[in-house]
Amino acid sequence: MTKIIYFVLTIVGMLFAIGIFNFLLIAVKAPSMRTTKTIRQLVLRRQSRKKHAHSAAEESILQFIARFVRINPYKRTMLEEELKVAGIAKTPEAYIAGAVYAFLKFALLALPFLFIFPLLSIPLLILAALKFAQERQKTTDRIKEKRKQIELDLPRFVYTIVNELKSNHDVISILSRHKDSFSPEFASEITITIADMRSGNYQAALQRFEGRIGSTNLSEVIRGLIEMVKGNKTNVYWETLAIRFSELQKQALRNEAQKVPPRVRKLSFSLLVCLMLIYGVVLVYQIVDNIAILF
Repeated sequence: MTKIIYFVLTIVGMLFAIGIFNFLLIAVKAPSMRTTKTIRQLVLRRQSRKKHAHSAAEESILQFIARFVRINPYKRTMLEEELKVAGIAKTPEAYIAGAVYAFLKFALLALPFLFIFPLLSIPLLILAALKFAQERQKTTDRIKEKRKQIELDLPRFVYTIVNELKSNHDVISILSRHKDSFSPEFASEITITIADMRSGNYQAALQRFEGRIGSTNLSEVIRGLIEMVKGNKTNVYWETLAIRFSELQKQALRNEAQKVPPRVRKLSFSLLVCLMLIYGVVLVYQIVDNIAILF
């Protein structure tokens, strides 16, 4: 019976608190939840419109700059291939225009300072140059990240092939069955390679896959796949490769583990400093509080 009384009192107290809260909202003329939600939606809608207008204006500027970009045919082909591998849906001219636009945003800020305080314009120009280099380096950075992710998937891929060779030697069948088991980067490249193999020469398609990524470990995997396409026995090759890749994977994990102790030491030192501060504050407080007794 006592528990029921406590439960009823708790419910009544909660209802009373909610009533007081709503009364205070009315007293201070605060907007209701529905009004606040409507206002938030309107603000978000306006922000999205502004963002869309800004992106549209930026796109117009990029298209204007791209008209004046001239690239050597060979360099254009190379850059176009890099953009495809990096997953950047832009033409080479638009990509260069983006880097130029990033440079101009900071370089134009430096113009007023050339007449007022020239020394201050130098850091802005340096920043503009760095921004240009950063934008220009995007493809290389993304390709490196993609290569790293694919190399992380290779040991598992090789182990899959070792198991598949017990009953299946069809390269396209193996790739199609297991492509979704890996990272999106590796899966997308396998999908491209499968389409390339079905529309042309198997060996050439695999070599193009190797050329797009530019990984030594992937080259060894491609070599084994090409031998499978030729109809050669590759069981021993894949088993040996699986052992070697397993060791490489363990070494990569050890390298990552070695990076952990310095971080732990920094955190431990910070924790030690905090504990010392707590004890120090308590000690000083006790000394000040009992100073009359001591002296």
